Amino acid sequence: RLLADIFTPADLAAGEKVPAIVAWSPYGKTFRSILDLKQIPFAAGVNLSKLSGLEKFEGPDPAEWCPRRYAVINIDPRGIFDSEGDVGATIPGRDETVNDSYDVIEWLAAQSWCNGKVGVSGNSQLAMSQYFIAEGQPPHLAAIAPWEGLTDNYRHVNFRGGIPEIMFPAFIAGTTIASRNKFEDSIATFYMPGQDGFYRSYAKSKTARPSKIKVPIYSTAALGSPWQIRIHGGQEWHDYYQPENIEDLAGFFDHYLKGLDNGWPEKTPRVRYQLQPHGTEPSRNYIISTDFPPPGVTDWQLRLARDGRLVPATDAADAAPADGAHQVVTYNGQDASAFVSWTYTHPPTALTPLDFAGIPRVKLHAAAAAHTDFDLFITVRKLSKDGKPLDHFCYPLRDLQEAAAHLGQHAPTTYDTYPHRSLFRYVGPTGVIRASRRKTREPTEEERDISLPGFPFHPHDEDWPVAPGEVVEIVTGLWPMTMTVAPGEGLRLDVGPVNANYQGKKMFC
Repeated sequence: RLLADIFTPADLAAGEKVPAIVAWSPYGKTFRSILDLKQIPFAAGVNLSKLSGLEKFEGPDPAEWCPRRYAVINIDPRGIFDSEGDVGATIPGRDETVNDSYDVIEWLAAQSWCNGKVGVSGNSQLAMSQYFIAEGQPPHLAAIAPWEGLTDNYRHVNFRGGIPEIMFPAFIAGTTIASRNKFEDSIATFYMPGQDGFYRSYAKSKTARPSKIKVPIYSTAALGSPWQIRIHGGQEWHDYYQPENIEDLAGFFDHYLKGLDNGWPEKTPRVRYQLQPHGTEPSRNYIISTDFPPPGVTDWQLRLARDGRLVPATDAADAAPADGAHQVVTYNGQDASAFVSWTYTHPPTALTPLDFAGIPRVKLHAAAAAHTDFDLFITVRKLSKDGKPLDHFCYPLRDLQEAAAHLGQHAPTTYDTYPHRSLFRYVGPTGVIRASRRKTREPTEEERDISLPGFPFHPHDEDWPVAPGEVVEIVTGLWPMTMTVAPGEGLRLDVGPVNANYQGKKMFC
C-alpha cells in the first residue's frame, strides 16, 4: 500500500477526463518533504511567491498544471513516511521502482477522471526514477520528462571513477528521507561478499536501461537517446520553474498526453544546447542539432609542450624532446588545496572564438611515490584574457535578488559577492578516476545503455594494482562540455586530489 496525494482541476466537470502527471521520489508528498527550496540560499533563484507550496520537492506544481487540465499525483514510494514496505535505497533501483510504478500507473489510468494517459515529470531524483519507470513499459505510460536525471547510479554517483562516494548518499539518507521501516545502506551493500565494490549484480540493479524505453522523452541536460533533449546553461531547480520552460514542457505533454495536434514533433528540434556562459557573460541562445555531441564536431587535441603549456597536437615546433625526456610535475596528494595545471591561450589575433560541445578526454601518465593506489580529480577551467579562472554562475543575479526579496533576505548585489557554494558556482567539467580502476575496453551491447559516445568506458569489474612509484597510463573522460573561448581567453587543465567543484566550498549553506 502506497500513499499519494491526487490533485485534479478544481472545476473538473462530470465526465471530464484529464491526463495524470506523476512525481515519484522519496522526499515526501505534499507538506511532508523534509527538504524544500526554502532551505537553499535565496531559494536557488526561484521566486517562491510563484509556487503554491503544493508541489513535491523538485516536482510539478499542481497549481500550475491543474488549470492546464492535468491531474498531479505526488507519490510516497515504498517505505517512505507511511507507505508500507522497506525503502530500497537512497537511489532508485529496478526491483522496487519498476514493479511499484507499473501498478500505480495502471491504477491511475483506470480512474474515472483519467483519460488513460499518464506522464511523469520532475528533476534530479524525480528524473532518475523516470528511466526505471519507463523501462517497465506500463501500457498506459504515454511520456516522461526527466529533468537532469542520470541512468547509471554506480558510475555517476556512488562510484564515479571507481571512488566510493560516502558523503552525498549519507546526506540524502540522513537529512532528506523519513521512514517508519528499514532502508538499505547502498554503499555497504555495494561491498557485500560477491559484490566487493565492483560493477556486479547489485550495481546493475541500480542502473536503468534506456534502450527499453518505448515512450517519448523530453529530457534536459542528460545525454542518451531521447526523443527531444534540451541542454541548458543553468541549474535544474531554477530551470524547471521558469515560465518559458513550463510552456515548452506543456507543449510536449499536450501532444503526447492529450493528443493535441500542436505540431510538437515537427517544430521541436531533437537537440537544443547552449554554450555555457562564464563570468558575467550573458546567457546564449540555443543551438539546434540532431544529436549530441553535434555531428561534424572536430576532435581537437592538446598536449604538453616542452615548457609546460598546452598546445595543439599539430604544432610540430613544440614536439617532445627526441631523447624521450618528459616533464615531471608533482603535488602533495594529502593536501586538498594542492593541484598542478597547464594552460592554453587562444591567440589574441585569432579571428573567431573556439566553441566546444562534446565530451573531453584526457590521457595522463601518473604515479604515487609511496602508495599502491591514488585518485585523480581532473578539471577543465575557462580563463579570462588576464589569465584568471572564470566560474559559471548557476542562477541569474536578478533572479537571486527577486527570490531573496520575497524571503526577506539580503541578496548579493554583484557577481563579486555571489555565494561561494557548489550549487551556485560551477568551475567546469570534471573527471574522476582511481588508478586501480583505470581499465578501459569497448562496451558490450548491453553496456552501451550506460556508455557515452567518446567517453572511455571503465567496466569496474576488477582492480589493476599499482606499485609505489610505478608510472601508469590513465585514459578517462570528463563531464560534457559546452563552452566558448574568445581570442585572448584560455583553458586550464587542473589535476589534483579533490573535486574542484567542491574545493573550499559548501554545498547548500
